[in-house]
Amino acid sequence: MTDPQELDRWQTAAASAMAGELASLEWTRAVLRVNSVGVMSEASAELSRPGGTVEPVAAPAEAFGRMLDLRALMAGDGHGAWLSATLTLTRTPDGHLDFVVDYNYDTRPKWQLEPDDLAYVEDLADHPRAPEEIPGWYPTTG
Repeated sequence: MTDPQELDRWQTAAASAMAGELASLEWTRAVLRVNSVGVMSEASAELSRPGGTVEPVAAPAEAFGRMLDLRALMAGDGHGAWLSATLTLTRTPDGHLDFVVDYNYDTRPKWQLEPDDLAYVEDLADHPRAPEEIPGWYPTTG
């Protein structure tokens, strides 16, 4: 099981990397979505601008890498690895940054390019789950 303080350090590092990579842009909210299974990973990002518009942006590479490191760190204890995660940064009017990270272990991610069943099978081999932790939709044979 991941030490809560270590988990907090890794999450903070991912959030800091994202904030740093987006520092030159004007935004009030920034969202990084990461999907990962087997050897396949992808990320997408969007910014909410001060006027309320939301627009897609290139996913911050360093933050994406830190999220994948976080996935490896968190995997284990018969619960497998998360399948998708969302890192959300919020910038307050006074410039303070808050963040939250949400992890999905059970719902099939919405991919831009859907992996084949073998990617899920390989991920399950690399990050085993107890039988009761495997969602009904999850491919177990490729």
